[in-house]
Amino acid sequence: MSALAARRRQELGEAERTALHLAAQYPAEQRTHPDELIEVVVGRPAVAARFAHLAQRIEHEMLVLDRPPYAQTVSDANGPEIDALTRGISVRGIYAPEAFEEPGAFFQARRAEEAGERARVHADVPMKLVIVDGATAMLPMTATGDVESSMVVHAPMVVAALVRMFELLWRQASPLSDWADHIEPNDGIDHELLLMLGTGMKDEAVARELGISVRTLGRRLSGLLEALGARTRFQAGLQASRRDRSG
Repeated sequence: MSALAARRRQELGEAERTALHLAAQYPAEQRTHPDELIEVVVGRPAVAARFAHLAQRIEHEMLVLDRPPYAQTVSDANGPEIDALTRGISVRGIYAPEAFEEPGAFFQARRAEEAGERARVHADVPMKLVIVDGATAMLPMTATGDVESSMVVHAPMVVAALVRMFELLWRQASPLSDWADHIEPNDGIDHELLLMLGTGMKDEAVARELGISVRTLGRRLSGLLEALGARTRFQAGLQASRRDRSG
């Protein structure tokens, strides 16, 4: 009986090793049950908590497409990213111009950039998206309205496609601080004004961020165009870019 039991244990060990070897031959997505590849998170508090949990577990890099809608206030949503940056995590963010229409959003983006984020602006950001370590993606279930539910995607092929989309947008986007690095500000406002013009923000949003009226903004813009020798915002951007290169 002892000899028979020993032989059975040996056979079971060989069967286990064979099973592990065969399992290793299959792609990761085929070794995971489909129900485990996508999570659905419902409710704004749950969405915010899940994002914070993902941010806490980042080991290498976070990629962000930033555009409305949002599940939190701008300052609350920026907290997990700032925490990740303080831990030495690489963060790359691409902002849609609409993102800066939220009160305080532009200066929150500048704060993240000062903390180490590499920030760019793209005129056509197709969705809101976070990708963690190239392995997990989080995006809202709908493109409009409030963020009441989100998907957390673990499927390797889907996440790889989203990373590829991000990289394509990254190559097309413009660095947030490109416009004004070598422009001397008059009183601290013109520098920020030039940056905001580069993002495509609307006049109302720019005025709100700077704490001035739209009429005052018009005067400041006229003075900026005159100082740069430009007649339009587009020409102002070109002039600023030339000064940046010559500096």
